[in-house]
Amino acid sequence: GVNSDRLKIGSIYAPFKEDIIHGCSHAFIELENTDPNNSYNLNGFYLYFTHMIGTEVELLKLPLTGVIEAGGTYLIRGK
Repeated sequence: GVNSDRLKIGSIYAPFKEDIIHGCSHAFIELENTDPNNSYNLNGFYLYFTHMIGTEVELLKLPLTGVIEAGGTYLIRGK
C-alpha cells in the first residue's frame, strides 16, 4: 500500500479570556504522530493562524522545532 504522513492535529483548545474548562486556562494545540515506527523532525515546519487586533486580522507564522517521536505528541501552549 501507499504510506502517508501520520502527523495530525490531535486536539485544539482556544478559550475566551473568562473561560476555564477542565482546569485549563491556556490555549493549546496538540500535534500527534500516529506512525508507530517513524519520528518526525519539525524543523522547517510552521503553524499558521490568524489573530484579531481590534478590527484587523493578523496572520501569524509560528516556526516549529524539535522531534515528535513515533507514537508521541507535541504540545504548543498559548499565552
